[in-house]
Amino acid sequence: MDAEWILAEIGSFKMAGPVQMVCLDNIGLLLTDLDYFEKRTALLETRRALLNAHIHGIFVQEDTAATDLRAPSPEEFSTDLLVQLSLRDERSSFKVREIEILKARHQYYYRGAHHFSIAGKGMTRDFYLGARTARGPGLRIYPSEAAQLSIARDAARFKVPQRSSAAMDLGHPALNACFAGGEGPGTLSSTVLLAEPGTRPAYLSLRFLAAARAQDEVTLMVSTREDRDALRRIMSRDDALRPHLRERPIEVDNPEEEGLAAFHPAFRVLYLHPEFISPGKFVWDIVRLAIGGHGRSTGAATRVAFDAIFRLEDRFPLITHESFLIPALIDLLRYNAISPWGVDLIPPGAASLQAGGFDPSPYFAAFDNVFLLSPGEDSKTGTLRVLKAMGGDFERGPRKITYGAG
Repeated sequence: MDAEWILAEIGSFKMAGPVQMVCLDNIGLLLTDLDYFEKRTALLETRRALLNAHIHGIFVQEDTAATDLRAPSPEEFSTDLLVQLSLRDERSSFKVREIEILKARHQYYYRGAHHFSIAGKGMTRDFYLGARTARGPGLRIYPSEAAQLSIARDAARFKVPQRSSAAMDLGHPALNACFAGGEGPGTLSSTVLLAEPGTRPAYLSLRFLAAARAQDEVTLMVSTREDRDALRRIMSRDDALRPHLRERPIEVDNPEEEGLAAFHPAFRVLYLHPEFISPGKFVWDIVRLAIGGHGRSTGAATRVAFDAIFRLEDRFPLITHESFLIPALIDLLRYNAISPWGVDLIPPGAASLQAGGFDPSPYFAAFDNVFLLSPGEDSKTGTLRVLKAMGGDFERGPRKITYGAG
């Protein structure tokens, strides 16, 4: 089997009808007896013939070892685009599928390895995030976080949506009262709530979203700590949150939607189960859900709350660079005109800034607004403090907060 045989086969098919694409699988077996230069000549000859016939050619080569970097391989020398598919060993011998563009002649492309998955026939799960979730059969590529940032900036032409000058409702009277003269954080600013054990950060996250729902906006709650049943119980006990629950379940056509009817369609709730999922797919699915890209959408969300961002690698072992993933996710949400809210759990006593080893500086760099929450005298109260607020004057002392007030 040589280049002449390949071209003869293509000619036979052209006699039966137009040929627009030819895939040679696998050229390593077709050209097995040729040395480096003969193999390169054969591929170049095949490439020229395909170009003259206006046929798109795809060469497939299976490698058992890394390509020798001392000289370009015959495949690299003779092709305009070189794509590498590989399996990378991760923790607990979990293998991740990766796709990387090694060469793209005269093209702009996003560098680095990207995760991909392959779904078979009958796979229609598209309502929750997961390592095996895909929107129907086929190949799905999930760019790395860095590539997603580049894609978003290219699409926006580097014009980041501006934060509003008017203060947004943070959902709880105590949060809003921390700012004098209505100079609170504006829409599209990012906020993090640093909460000690014994506080109720999930409740404040839900209140933050409920404030947007009061203006008929769409919201998304992403939780890795409180499941859907726990969040439903929290909302059922509070007057400000109860209206965002349905009074009675509704019938659903898709089994994957079971339980979703307990929340208002515009009050989306997503609980993330621990599993092996790549950082790129983790961020990609959250952003797609936020902008309404999965399932029967009610539109793009204006606010997203993430409870909690603390030590994601404990629940998602493939996420090894959380210090970059969280700021990247914040930027991606802002590029889509979404106000992000995050929760991080901190050591007991850290709210007084006296806990050894606690350093709030990373939050100052990643978020526009930083709140500290510590336990109060009982389970119904807490102590709130503002450490940072972009563009507004705020009270620097502690303020008592009562859960359920208002």
